[in-house]
Amino acid sequence: MPDNSNKFSASSDVRIPAWINETYFKRLLKREFREFRRILNLSIIPATPPGETYTSLLMRIVIDIELKDGFSQQKSYIVKTMLDDAQGNGGFVNTLNIFPKEKMMYETIIPNLEQLYEEAGLSVKFAPKCHHAEDIKGRICLVQEDLQTKKYRNINRLKGFDMPHMQRVLEKLAEFHAAGAVWRQRKGPFPDDFQRIYLPANYQKSKSYQARLQSYKTAMASWGLADHEQYVSRIPSADQFVQSYARCFSNNPQEFKVLNHGAFRGLSTVQVG
Repeated sequence: MPDNSNKFSASSDVRIPAWINETYFKRLLKREFREFRRILNLSIIPATPPGETYTSLLMRIVIDIELKDGFSQQKSYIVKTMLDDAQGNGGFVNTLNIFPKEKMMYETIIPNLEQLYEEAGLSVKFAPKCHHAEDIKGRICLVQEDLQTKKYRNINRLKGFDMPHMQRVLEKLAEFHAAGAVWRQRKGPFPDDFQRIYLPANYQKSKSYQARLQSYKTAMASWGLADHEQYVSRIPSADQFVQSYARCFSNNPQEFKVLNHGAFRGLSTVQVG
């Protein structure tokens, strides 16, 4: 049986839901492996370091299985599910409607966007394969392919991208926007959930934006730019940010529209390495 004990770093800082267990994964394994017999070992490990994500629970599930021929095999999944309302800021996060949109993206929209490229003779992927998605009494869970098994990894967000990888990330973002524009042209407006503003009331008056603004300015000053002040001066104020955010959701059918979904940051992208 493969030894997975030293491949990943466990953490006691994450509360694992009781329903994430062998019984939950047996159905999926039986569907994926025709010769599946039983689970030999199941390890549940946080997929991100503490503090990297605050809107969901992200776990790596490493499963050693026995097949009917007696051989063993290891399978790894990434499970993404909602925070409990009583867990940290789970109650607030779940009011933002993040997971219903995530489920729709993985089940419907992303496959359709990738299909557009396939019809054009191109192979373009935007996300890991989603093996299973469910909504059980408002609790949404996604079971996804673990791209780490294909040598993909997240970057160190404190170091950022080097230029070649940054260029590739921007190319991928452009591919996503192009497909979204064509999708809208052919199918009409995006679903309602993607046309609503999810900002706390009076966000422009909160300390949250001001804190982020100051952190960003401090970071820019450390980048070694010849004249970083000219860039700092162009960062929008909180009022300008909220107004610009609202304009993105205007219903003018003549405007060029693309689909924006998810957080465009290092943790949300992977690279081979």
